[in-house]
Amino acid sequence: MTRMAVSPLGDEIVYARLHDPPALAPYLVIVLRHLESGREKELAQAPLPGGGLQFTPDGDFLLWGDGVGQTLKTEPWAEETERLAAAPGRQLAISGSGRYLWIDGQLLRDTLPLVDFPKVAGAEFVPGTDWLMVRSAKRTFFYSGLEGASPSSATVPASPKLLRLRKWRSLGIIDQDEFQTYRATLLEQ
Repeated sequence: MTRMAVSPLGDEIVYARLHDPPALAPYLVIVLRHLESGREKELAQAPLPGGGLQFTPDGDFLLWGDGVGQTLKTEPWAEETERLAAAPGRQLAISGSGRYLWIDGQLLRDTLPLVDFPKVAGAEFVPGTDWLMVRSAKRTFFYSGLEGASPSSATVPASPKLLRLRKWRSLGIIDQDEFQTYRATLLEQ
């Protein structure tokens, strides 16, 4: 289970911070931190033991598990969350295109269950390919041919202008709507 994840552009991290108030049960706070500006934003709370954390390939969304029974997808700057699966989300992985998800031993395509892998230790999508690496206690298996798993050519590159926009958003200089507008302009260039 991953308690911290780095954004694909390398400018933000998300992590789970323990909050243990004296009169209440302890819980985790999911926190997004912009590395250059140092600004933090609390995104959600989760019961212990919590689940995994994973950015989507474009860095715009966060997948996270509550560790109990829900895997969620949050757009941190729009403060919108949707439920992806009725699973604790302890093991999370996402393909380069974002089309395939791995949630607790189940492979999903376009959020629909595709295959269950019982008794596996975890899985990762091999960056830049259509391969899924699945680990069991004693072996590692590679599955290829996952149609549409590799990154899209429409992925926004990590340009200095985009990184500056993301920093401004973290500082509150621009809001999410302005960020989206400016980012769309960057794509047109």
